[in-house]
Amino acid sequence: MLDETLGAGFLPVPLHIRNAPARVMKDIGYGSGYKHEHDFPEGCPPQEYLPEAVSGQIFYMPANA
Repeated sequence: MLDETLGAGFLPVPLHIRNAPARVMKDIGYGSGYKHEHDFPEGCPPQEYLPEAVSGQIFYMPANA
C-alpha cells in the first residue's frame, strides 16, 4: 500500500475538492461539483477524494466498518 502511494509520486488534488479563494481559480474549475457533507443525511457524499491515478484503492478501513 505504501509502496503504491510512494511510487505514484506527487499527484494533483482533484479539482472539485480544491479551495478556490480567488475568482480565477473558480473560473478554471476549482471547487466545481463539490458535494457538501451537510447536504447528505449520512454525512459522507459519494464523491472521489483521491487523485485519478490512485482512485479506487483502499488506504484505510475503519475497524467497525
